[in-house]
Amino acid sequence: MIAQDARPPAIACIRVSTELQADRWGPERQRQDIQQAAEREGLRIIDTIEEAISGADHDRAAENAYYQAARAQPGMNFMFSHPNRVGRHVEVTVGIARTIHKLGGTVWIAGLGNLRDARNWRYFLRDAADAEVDHANIVYQLVSGKRSKAHSGRWPHGAPPWGYVLQRDHRGRSTLPAPDPAIAPAIRRLAELSEDHGSTRVAAQMQAEGWPTPAGGPWTPTIVKNLLKNERYSGRAVFQGITLDFEPIIPRDQWERLQGKRALRKFESGPRSTELLWAGHVRCAECGGALGRDATRTPYGRYVYYRCWRSKRSEALRLGQTPCTHTRNHRPDQVEEEWWAYLVAALTSPERLPDVIPKPAPPVVTPPPARVAELEANIARAWEPFAAGKISQSIAERLAAPYVQELERLQAEYAPKPIPLGPDYDLMAEQFRAHLHGVTDPAARRELLGILEVRLHVGPEGPTRLTVTPLNR
Repeated sequence: MIAQDARPPAIACIRVSTELQADRWGPERQRQDIQQAAEREGLRIIDTIEEAISGADHDRAAENAYYQAARAQPGMNFMFSHPNRVGRHVEVTVGIARTIHKLGGTVWIAGLGNLRDARNWRYFLRDAADAEVDHANIVYQLVSGKRSKAHSGRWPHGAPPWGYVLQRDHRGRSTLPAPDPAIAPAIRRLAELSEDHGSTRVAAQMQAEGWPTPAGGPWTPTIVKNLLKNERYSGRAVFQGITLDFEPIIPRDQWERLQGKRALRKFESGPRSTELLWAGHVRCAECGGALGRDATRTPYGRYVYYRCWRSKRSEALRLGQTPCTHTRNHRPDQVEEEWWAYLVAALTSPERLPDVIPKPAPPVVTPPPARVAELEANIARAWEPFAAGKISQSIAERLAAPYVQELERLQAEYAPKPIPLGPDYDLMAEQFRAHLHGVTDPAARRELLGILEVRLHVGPEGPTRLTVTPLNR
């Protein structure tokens, strides 16, 4: 007969940190230390739990595979190679060990022994505290290094977005991303299509044209949305308050325009049917929701009309919204000409155009608050020796000068821009008259509504206001 191994069973607990991974405690090193410690302590390793998760995560202490194994196998031994492989923060490290003990298991630390022996807790707590300090130092060094790279105008961390390649200087150091000639055209085409269409249609068109995707699979609306919300395609990346500018794949003005259009599609999506002239261009004046297509079938026929979708109580409640009180059904044969007349009157009147197309306001841009605070702190620190009488004023001014100059440069760069001149509403009204004259065909009218990106707000009594995008934007 084969003799059975009478040694108590133990589980090897190996943690691979997904955060920074800047220490010497790799998986193989942990396995070796655990196996050697188990042999010294008379334990036999029967299984391994390997966690790829950050030990600094406090949520990890709430539930993990160790607890599940302790519940499933009462009295089980759990062997760790070091306290820093239990957790990074002291409270997490100690909490995990105590919880395993409460569940009936026993925690062992290679080189320390059994934590059910109270004498070993002293050294366990000491090493756990040292591990937290070491971890904090590693984080500080890495973050400081990234910040230093960003300050010097170099890419500080990680791979650039899909469609970019990281450039390098003569010493082989990374500098800034540049558009990848093989991929950038796909992103530019994506932006071009997104000017006029939603994510679903854009994905279908990109797939039909055979453009590549980040992962090599088919185009989906999710891929479109994820790419279009990545500001780095506009040639701007922000690291800890430091802005890096590089060559954009999507020009900044186009990027900002796309974000505005995507916001409208997200919050004011209209009906997909072209059966109605104003479909997708009319909004409820009371709640802001789409005044979309609805229909009723009776023994006498089918009736189509515009209706605020939020006025449908069941639909609004399903989405957790308050039902709208605008319950009127607007019959197309009664309102479409009225609404078109309202549009023409508003666009051809110099007096009414300012309400439709307001004067542009200069963008309000301020320097990065984190960088300003850092510069101000450095300036104050440079003057501290002078205030203490240790250095002269001229030396203090020299020490503070680089920070003062950078702060002045930032303030000048982000200074308020002059207010742009407003549009010539008389000329604009004449241009609209020329565009709208003789447009009677429904298809032509609908095309013009799309070109102008019309948003007509309608209440129970009729139109209340109108917004458009100028033809010469």
